[in-house]
Amino acid sequence: MIRVDKLQSWFLGRIELAAVLVCIQLAGCGGDHAAVSGTVSLDGKPMLGDRDHRVTVMFVPESGPGATTAALLDKSGSYTLATGGQGGIKPGAYLVAISGVDVIRSADGSAPPGARQITPKRYADPKESGFRADVQPGRNTFDFELKSGPGG
Repeated sequence: MIRVDKLQSWFLGRIELAAVLVCIQLAGCGGDHAAVSGTVSLDGKPMLGDRDHRVTVMFVPESGPGATTAALLDKSGSYTLATGGQGGIKPGAYLVAISGVDVIRSADGSAPPGARQITPKRYADPKESGFRADVQPGRNTFDFELKSGPGG
């Protein structure tokens, strides 16, 4: 006959193990995905995302099959990539595209919103942006500096 205290101990040990595994997955360190985050700046000033300013960061696999992954900058100017419902992306080589727009709304709200490009158009094309990211297993940080002048 199994004693109640031994059964409780065994059960609690299994719960603790499950909790640790869930934490590892949420942190982007488990499975085959790597955690990727960073910031974007334009002419040395951080770009911020909100309801009226949309900045998209897109990682496109450099070669071979794979999912294109995108994220919006948040109010602090940071992005964190996720693939579907899973945090992070698969390790590998990626081309990076970045596009920012100001959302233009009509004063009375009668017209659908429009947009005005605020980043140079070349950054929106992963083959023309000049940005690459070699994503390694674990945590990765990629900060991108855009320039609006010549060559930007």
